[in-house]
Amino acid sequence: MKEIFDHQDIQHRVWINWYHTGGLVTRYADSGLIKMRGLSYQQFLVLIVMKKLGDNANATEMAKLLDKNTNTLSTILDRMEEKGLVKKIRDTTDRRLVWAVMTPKGKEKLAVSTKGSLVLFEKLTSCFTKEEMAKFDTLLDKLMKHADKLVNPKKAPKKRKSYRDQE
Repeated sequence: MKEIFDHQDIQHRVWINWYHTGGLVTRYADSGLIKMRGLSYQQFLVLIVMKKLGDNANATEMAKLLDKNTNTLSTILDRMEEKGLVKKIRDTTDRRLVWAVMTPKGKEKLAVSTKGSLVLFEKLTSCFTKEEMAKFDTLLDKLMKHADKLVNPKKAPKKRKSYRDQE
């Protein structure tokens, strides 16, 4: 496998290492969360986004924030609803729009999993010094902002609804 990562071109080497590392980190987080909390990494991320959006957690917006297509997110939400972590509510005025509300069980899983994920992350990043971690954070933030500008050109912000607006 070494020959795959032995490119002379730094950009290709970084790209391949980035891709490979992303897969390993995801597998590490997934296996750790499932073993500790019975929650997949994808479900954990959905709960985090739901907490951030609050009453504004609709499937379309969550899919955008998680960089998933709506069908993939819908499947994840279906599994989460079966586990009692979320409740899906179809919009009464636009049947295509689905709201997701975190249940008390989902809130409890998120709280417990958040603590567990910090332990996993500390193990994962223990190879870095504090200075390296600070530099890594700065570089990732810079890359994320640049990628966001490339992927999401500025558009006028829309007023966000809540499933409570239906009541």
